[in-house]
Amino acid sequence: MKRWIPLLVFCLCAPPQAALAAKKLSVTLYFPDKDANGFQSEERMLLLESGEQIERAVLWELARGPETKGSSKVMNKYFEPLSVEVKRVVYLNFPRRFYEKNRFGTTGETFLIGSIVNSLLELPGIEGVQFLVDGEVEEAAFGHICTDEPFGEKFVY
Repeated sequence: MKRWIPLLVFCLCAPPQAALAAKKLSVTLYFPDKDANGFQSEERMLLLESGEQIERAVLWELARGPETKGSSKVMNKYFEPLSVEVKRVVYLNFPRRFYEKNRFGTTGETFLIGSIVNSLLELPGIEGVQFLVDGEVEEAAFGHICTDEPFGEKFVY
């Protein structure tokens, strides 16, 4: 019995493999203020699992909504991107239903696109954000704002 105690203690004290691979990362997210007069930034600490894309984690956090009072949620409905490719530009390939379920007027669209673009441009090495609809570039994926080229600058409202 004494031979098993050290092994048992070791097993209880050793962290799980997932905990060894997880990485904490601070990100800045942008949400519209409650009066739609501009963007408010919010710092969040994310715990990324091994192999998890930071860009996908940022999108998920935006979909969860703000934790800060005075900010508003930007997405009606979240759909997991079909793909997220990063080559200095983040290529966000969402299914068409994502765009259909998140149709707003021009102001709402500005805040949705701006929240995504501004938050992703905060990540190191990211120079632009391109929206794709089922793998294709569309002139105005959300309905009003031109999305046929990558957004390389932050939105100011």
